[in-house]
Amino acid sequence: MKKFKFNKIFNKVSLMILVLSFVFGSFGINNVLAATSPTLGAADSFSVIAQTGITGIATIIGNVENNSIASQITDLITTMVTGIIYSSDGGNTLGTPPASTTILPNGDVQANLSTAYDNLDSAVYDNSAASCIKASTSGSTPGTDTGVIELGGKSLAPGVYCTDGSFEITGHLTLLGTIGTWVFKSATGLTTMTDSSVTGGDPCNVWWRIGTAAAGLGDNSTFIGTIIASTGITFGTGVTLDGRALALGAAVTLASGGHISGPTCSAPAATLTLVKAAGMGGPLTPGDFTLHAGGVSLTSVDGLSGTAAVTDQPVAVGTYTLSETAQPNYTAVGPWICNSGKTVTDNTVSLLNGDDVICTLENTYTAPVVHHSRVIGSIPRVVVPVFQPSITILSTPVVVAPIIPKLPKTGFAPQESGVWYESLLNNILDLFR
Repeated sequence: MKKFKFNKIFNKVSLMILVLSFVFGSFGINNVLAATSPTLGAADSFSVIAQTGITGIATIIGNVENNSIASQITDLITTMVTGIIYSSDGGNTLGTPPASTTILPNGDVQANLSTAYDNLDSAVYDNSAASCIKASTSGSTPGTDTGVIELGGKSLAPGVYCTDGSFEITGHLTLLGTIGTWVFKSATGLTTMTDSSVTGGDPCNVWWRIGTAAAGLGDNSTFIGTIIASTGITFGTGVTLDGRALALGAAVTLASGGHISGPTCSAPAATLTLVKAAGMGGPLTPGDFTLHAGGVSLTSVDGLSGTAAVTDQPVAVGTYTLSETAQPNYTAVGPWICNSGKTVTDNTVSLLNGDDVICTLENTYTAPVVHHSRVIGSIPRVVVPVFQPSITILSTPVVVAPIIPKLPKTGFAPQESGVWYESLLNNILDLFR
């Protein structure tokens, strides 16, 4: 019966855990922040890849590839490209003078690019509340947006932003911080307007997965990240792209004054280490304390002292609040102390570009006070028959005719029953308990 009852309880608890896991796993917005960049493999060194031809001119840092024998590279010449121009047909170029092209040694570039596109579109980043957040609400709502979504004027933290339509940028889009991954998934297209811009973030970890329509960057627009389009990509004049233009199914059209640099990875603005000072006494060690640092729109640093999670962590510039998870009987001796001449005010420290800061907190241990108390009644009461030698000793008091002798004052109240001596004896024993 007990085993059956235990199994019922266990089954109920298991079911509850399963339900909670599903709920938080499906709708918890924190899932979005776990986005990671896909691997490009052999395509990583390419700034421009096209399937059906490359037209127009631009300055390109990195390699260029045209994947189709039936299409050509026109206008683009060798002096415009710092890397190598690859083509499925080594002579398939009409530049004046013609570009010095090289036949691709294998098909890994296009295959790896397709894999990267699929990974961005896999279950990890599917168009559901499990992984997407809405750019229309600046990332505060899980789910997929509907229709054309204007990104101009938004400030977006790392995450996966999805729409079943297309993205547009009019004006300025700000990506918050430099640590993290930003993924933008459009079912159709991407259009940036003239003089629009995207800044912030880490260009190496910004990804634009474009669906059935082309991606178009407007005249004099400034853009960051890697565009992987299932069809083509078109540039207006004077476009600056700190990233890649990779077209899986159509052509890449360049324009004069354009500059494509390949992504310039953002170096960590600063590094931060949190330390619990040793020698504090007591049963705990510094490694038993969890330390924290965080701020508004800043990456948090959290972990046990001495672990990698709080050692040489790359962080963005900003003001961080320092704290620890309290432990019983341990109190801070003073405020946090940071090196590199950093001043700590109200447990906050400001980090600047290039800072490498170690912040330490010292604790002291106070042994708990042990209180000893006398528990009355812990010794069994003794029943003693008084002046009645013929009476058998019983486990309960026996009421007999009182025989009250004259005794010195004891401080105990006189009794009016035959258990007077018993009471007296028990009161005396209480003094020693």
